Amino acid sequence: MKTFESRIFLLAFALILLACVPLLIWHRGEVVLLLQAYHTPAFDALFHLLTALGNGIIFLPLIILFSAFHYRDAILASSIGLLHALLCAFFKQVIFSDMPRPKAFFNGQHILHQMPGITLHSHHAFPSGHTATAFAFALLLILIIRKNWTIILMFLAILIAISRIYIGQHFYADVVGGALIGTISVFIVFQIAAVISWPSWTSHGWLHHRKVVAPPDNSLE
Repeated sequence: MKTFESRIFLLAFALILLACVPLLIWHRGEVVLLLQAYHTPAFDALFHLLTALGNGIIFLPLIILFSAFHYRDAILASSIGLLHALLCAFFKQVIFSDMPRPKAFFNGQHILHQMPGITLHSHHAFPSGHTATAFAFALLLILIIRKNWTIILMFLAILIAISRIYIGQHFYADVVGGALIGTISVFIVFQIAAVISWPSWTSHGWLHHRKVVAPPDNSLE
């Protein structure tokens, strides 16, 4: 794995490890109630938009865009999108199928702010799929684009994670778990990509197949 990629993964895993520290001192649901206490119309609008960015469908336009220039990048994006979705589904539906979300956990003991357009679910809390998507998407773009400014995508992923708690859909532990799954998904795919032999056609995309017909050479006439 290249030095740049190693540094990005090291940074991502370090942030997630740091984020685990509050789990040792905060009670389950404490962060939800804290953020719920600061609901305002402006925050509602902001976090409603941010949480929508964590929808897994966001990988589709990225895959189409990548395929226009490099099929390899499109394959990486498709693999990451599929892997993190499968991992989230496995943990949600199999391992932690009975894990309650804030709505069921509080069971009327505390009033959760109900944002318009948001349907609060009761179960399959861990991990946060939106957070997993946000971190997988951000890391993929950082590793593909390789520009200094792309590091802000990591902060955007963090905001999307916060939005899941703010709207009352997940607990803090759920978003930390989602961030870990999204990061691990990218790590696994890039580890595999580094050791396989890519066919030559993956180095370009469908835009490169558009041939320009050259004008006829009439110099000999």
